[in-house]
Amino acid sequence: MKTAITIDEQIKLLDSRGLILDIDKSKITEILSDIGYFRLGSYWFPFEKNITYTNRTHYFKTGTKISDVILLYYLDVDLRNILYKTCCALLFFLIFLSNI
Repeated sequence: MKTAITIDEQIKLLDSRGLILDIDKSKITEILSDIGYFRLGSYWFPFEKNITYTNRTHYFKTGTKISDVILLYYLDVDLRNILYKTCCALLFFLIFLSNI
C-alpha cells in the first residue's frame, strides 16, 4: 500500500514528472484539495508519455500544462451536466406524453 503524501509533495511530484505548473501554486493547492490527485489522474492519463495501463511511467509529454488537465476535467464535468439535463428533460417529456 502506498503512503499518503501532502498536497505540496503532490505538486513537487507532478513538477518532477514534467508537468508544467502554469497556474499559481495556491490555486493548484486549492484544485488538488477540491478535486483530488487521483481523480485528476484519470484526466492527465492521455498526457503521459507511456500510456499503457500495465507499464505507466507517470511522466508527462513535453509541453503538458496543468491547465490543460484542469480544462479537460471541467470539459468532462460540463458534458456530463449537459447530458444529465438533456436526459431529464427527455424523461419528463416522455412522462408528459404518456399522460396525454
